[in-house]
Amino acid sequence: MIKANKEKVLSVIRQDYETAESWVLFYNSYKKEYFEWSRYIRETVPVAGISTSGSGRGWNDWKIVKLSDIEKYNKWLCSVELMESTLSPKLMVFLDARRRAALKNKTLQHQGKKKINWIFFVQRHYADAMAMKYNQQPRNFWLSENTILAKWKGMVDLARLLAWRNGCEF
Repeated sequence: MIKANKEKVLSVIRQDYETAESWVLFYNSYKKEYFEWSRYIRETVPVAGISTSGSGRGWNDWKIVKLSDIEKYNKWLCSVELMESTLSPKLMVFLDARRRAALKNKTLQHQGKKKINWIFFVQRHYADAMAMKYNQQPRNFWLSENTILAKWKGMVDLARLLAWRNGCEF
């Protein structure tokens, strides 16, 4: 019984990590969706007599559900923004490279192609960006695989903690 509970708890923690990781990686996409839904709800005028819920109230029920979804997005977006506000400029460069790697992998996956090694992608793009910024050689900014994994885990763990404290749903 204890082992079953332990595995269940560890599974939930992994799922929470993956949820937070998704929000950190695809923050810009989620933010775009958030603003599109907000605008749609503000600008859409209800059509008389249409019920989307089957209760006869229709429009108001639908709007409440959508506003609830928007509130979930808002909490997550605020949590990611708060996490980002704690990052140094160097870590923001790192985060940008990590997000670009995730977007590239998402695009490749949709095309049915093999995904890239995101760690190598981040190593290369981070070193190049920092070298350009500080007018030095990229080798001066090369990060080890362990460093990259530790930095990434730290960002996601912080975002997860902030999201939990902010009342986000996982």
